[in-house]
Amino acid sequence: LDNEKLINSKLTKSNQKLTNDITDLNVELERYGTIVQNVEKIKRTYEKRIQDEKKLQEKLRQERDQNERDIREKETQRLNLLKELSERNYSYEDLDKRYKQLRTDMDKRTNTDDVGRYIQELEKTKRSFGKKEKKHERIFENYIIDLCFI
Repeated sequence: LDNEKLINSKLTKSNQKLTNDITDLNVELERYGTIVQNVEKIKRTYEKRIQDEKKLQEKLRQERDQNERDIREKETQRLNLLKELSERNYSYEDLDKRYKQLRTDMDKRTNTDDVGRYIQELEKTKRSFGKKEKKHERIFENYIIDLCFI
């Protein structure tokens, strides 16, 4: 009986020790569970940050691509405008050259025409004087005739 009590006592102590060990392990397990939960929470936070960064990178990439398209479009417009300006300058120079030639021709003709007009005016004046002279001659002849009869 003593032996049984001793065995029973040892078993009780062993049982108590095992119970305490289990309790300690459960506490340790809860602590590790809490640590795991905290790590998972931190992991989710970092994953969210990474996802946000990826979204931001994609947005910036799209903006960059759009800006590059805009730049290419503006460069094309600039080159087209430069080409059009060059063509217009060439047309302007050509028109200016033709204008100067026409102006020179017109000035020559005008000068010639002025001389021609001047000659025409002189001829008109000459004819007018010729008519007036004939008229005066008739008047003078009539006057002489009238004097002869007096």
